[in-house]
Amino acid sequence: MKNIFSWLSALAVLATTAAAQASPSDLEIIELMKQRRLGPIHDYALAGRLPSTDIPKWMASITPTGQWPLNDVNYTNGCPAQRVGWPAAVHWRRLLVMACAYHGGVRKADGSADTDAEKWVGNAELREVMDRAMKWWFDNDTANWACMVDGGGPSCPCDSPGLWNTWYFINLLVVPIQASQACLMLDTPPNANVPSLTDEQRAGCSKIFTRSYNTIDQGYEWNTAGDLVMIARVGVDTALMNKNVTMLREATSRMWQDVSIKSEGRVDGIHPDGTFGQLSGVLYNGNFGKDYIIAAGQTALLTPGTPYAPPKSSVDALALLLERSKWMTFEDTTTGVVHWDRSVLGRFITYAVADGASNARLNLNMTVLRELGTAFNSNPILDFSTKMVGKAGKSNSPGDLVGARMFQTMDYLVQRTDNYVSSLKMFSSRTLNSECYNAQNPFGFHLSDGLLYNYVNGNEYQDIIHAWDWDLLPGITVDYKRTPLSCSDISYYGRESFVGGHASGSNAVGAMRYTNPKTGSLKFQKAWFFLGGGRQHVMVNNVWSNGDAPVLSVLDQKRRVGSLLVNGANVAGASAWDNGGSRHQSPSSFWHNNVGYVFKNTTASLVVRSGQRNGAWSSIGISGRAGESVDLVAAYLDHGAANKGRYTSVSYTTFLAVSSDAFSSRLTGSNPTGIQELRNDASVSAILDTDSSTAHAVFWTGKITDKITFPGPKRSSLTVRSSAPITITVDTVRGDVTVADPSQSLSKVLITLESKSFPLGLKLITFSLPTKKGTRGTSVTKNMFK
Repeated sequence: MKNIFSWLSALAVLATTAAAQASPSDLEIIELMKQRRLGPIHDYALAGRLPSTDIPKWMASITPTGQWPLNDVNYTNGCPAQRVGWPAAVHWRRLLVMACAYHGGVRKADGSADTDAEKWVGNAELREVMDRAMKWWFDNDTANWACMVDGGGPSCPCDSPGLWNTWYFINLLVVPIQASQACLMLDTPPNANVPSLTDEQRAGCSKIFTRSYNTIDQGYEWNTAGDLVMIARVGVDTALMNKNVTMLREATSRMWQDVSIKSEGRVDGIHPDGTFGQLSGVLYNGNFGKDYIIAAGQTALLTPGTPYAPPKSSVDALALLLERSKWMTFEDTTTGVVHWDRSVLGRFITYAVADGASNARLNLNMTVLRELGTAFNSNPILDFSTKMVGKAGKSNSPGDLVGARMFQTMDYLVQRTDNYVSSLKMFSSRTLNSECYNAQNPFGFHLSDGLLYNYVNGNEYQDIIHAWDWDLLPGITVDYKRTPLSCSDISYYGRESFVGGHASGSNAVGAMRYTNPKTGSLKFQKAWFFLGGGRQHVMVNNVWSNGDAPVLSVLDQKRRVGSLLVNGANVAGASAWDNGGSRHQSPSSFWHNNVGYVFKNTTASLVVRSGQRNGAWSSIGISGRAGESVDLVAAYLDHGAANKGRYTSVSYTTFLAVSSDAFSSRLTGSNPTGIQELRNDASVSAILDTDSSTAHAVFWTGKITDKITFPGPKRSSLTVRSSAPITITVDTVRGDVTVADPSQSLSKVLITLESKSFPLGLKLITFSLPTKKGTRGTSVTKNMFK
């Protein structure tokens, strides 16, 4: 590693010399791929939201030396420079927009031709401005290659001259991605009368690109999955610009090598269940995964009919990523915009929607995906491109995708219906709870503590997290304010392995054994049962804490809309947030904004807090939005006082997409929830869904004495035992028994069924559980009637 920078310098010199090795047919292929590359470059420039109508302003304000005034572009570099969104990189963003206009083919946001921009095609005055701006950057570019990866470190002290940033991502991805596209566009003139790059410009461009590309496989821990594929694409652009067949072969080969299924859970990339991992254990389908799709998909579209096309295994891997990513979306029914579920965005939830970042929309070009699916005959890719389009006012489940799915690699569960989308994010000894980088997401320690988002309208959580109480995240159980929240001490692998669950049709079971990984001060077991009829049932038991902080189980924290009904009475006026809200001992029900909760025989108190909450976006990340006040509501159950560190168990049923009138009407029935609790203790959490005659359970210990009994087939009772800790669903009508091993450590489990309906009064079913890497924790179903 010590000599890598001199080695990289040598490779940069070689980058432009390989063109002579290209045969005529090679050159024809490269020219074909260059022409195919232009459309995506135009799309990228358009997505940057710097309009070509600003070109006259940029031309008028640029200085004779080739930079823009400091009050327009902040060129602060090195250690004092802003890391995320480095303002100096705008220099290349403007050059890219100008290069697109100079080449021709600029489009408007609706996809139509921007006829006004056609005046810039081959414009000599515009080219002179671009030449000046490029020369200024090349003249001021750092000569110290170490500054690309060690800015501010021993190899690149803060007084090192030149343009560089302390974050590798800026130096090796942001600037090269923009510069490579600008240079490639200029090197592909629209006609013979328009000049391409000069030799000096080509050398300056190549210097930026090759130092990025040549970091691949050099031992940098960050150069994996999303980052690796984007850098490989820079290599492809470099090869096309320099007509370097060797680099083109190597860059595409390295990309397709990475676009594959990774069976190891902490390995970054696409996993067998379709989750995308980055940073060795963070669920990231919606940011790094999205960028991965863009980089790999755009590169693949350059290759049909060439030797550089991806193998079928890579196309299938992308198809799996897209097919499973559909489950991780929801629609804001008020706008018709499809969004990523916030639990697959990592630290990028800290942007406001207006910032246009990953939480603003899917940020995937459906036209490109449609072309990709067509070119490589992939129905899953085509399906994503046609169905992940919003329909304002319709279902908030885009593509009308309904059902339930457990993503065991990343401890993530989703239930989707016609009326709502719910997502549950847990973490285990196999996954990370959260991450903070560049001051983004400093308070997100609890983001995987059983975080439960319920999207009914789809805008419940939009643009509110800057004002959140980060110790009252939706659905979590927490010893309130006991854990200090900071960016420097946020990422932990879990202490418990028993985290997971299974899906069975449209129903699902989630289970999480939890120990606070930072303090060890809180332990509990929690089970979630996702049922039909718009119902969820939550059980929390075996709760222990060694401190004085109140232990709370949060129902939700979201934007407030309308009345807050506790036991049918509106308590909004008495629930001021700043006064601690309203407290209700032994409540029976709570309803707000089409979500209702039923509490049966609970000894816990319900607290409802509501009011305007102020918050600064800058306190949680780098959003440029000003601080805004948000009307929030939080509701939670207080587990009460401890008895030798032990706290009372709680349970409740949630009704989703239900009006206040429909909820009130339901409460008048003899069994309003349609749920019978069988057990909620340290050994078993179990319910019977009387509406479907289906039992769901979590066996926490797997002792032979642990059992559940409930009405079974032929009007007889059915007793179920398990030889090991598992999650289980028993359908007494169809006879299906579904089990899963959340610990991902078992090879088999024995289920004992006792009922007079069986010939011998007993049925033993041995389940051989998946043990192959990438499949551990997935469910197995057998039928007890066969």
